[in-house]
Amino acid sequence: MKKIAIITLVLFSFSLQSCQKEFEDKLVNFSELPEKAKETVNLHFSDLEISYVLQEGFLCCTSYEVVFSNGTELKFSKKGEWEEIDCKTNAVPLALIPQEINDHVTRQHPGQYVIKIEHERKHYDIKLDNQLEITFGSDFRIIGYDN
Repeated sequence: MKKIAIITLVLFSFSLQSCQKEFEDKLVNFSELPEKAKETVNLHFSDLEISYVLQEGFLCCTSYEVVFSNGTELKFSKKGEWEEIDCKTNAVPLALIPQEINDHVTRQHPGQYVIKIEHERKHYDIKLDNQLEITFGSDFRIIGYDN
């Protein structure tokens, strides 16, 4: 019984090593992005030069990252939905920010703009140009601030 367990463990570790390369990030062409991601880039970031596009993960865990020459980074899900937009010091295009978040920033932080937004399953995280970070729940109520 002990031999079987050891053999199983050895075989498992070999199969894990052989699959490891499948999970590494790899450079891909822009044309390999999901259609929805290409539309987002073409519509909102067409004036920027793409440095590279990465495919991260494998199969069900695939995601994509588009990096532009000015440092702006976009992360997309396997389906091409944006997960993170980091414009560093520039404003995230207003059309990509939910209206409720835009309204809050306009009302409560006049003169400020969103430079980064992340969308996770149950919340949004934004960063303003003054480095203030705000977390909104899926209902767009504020659930946290961080300086």
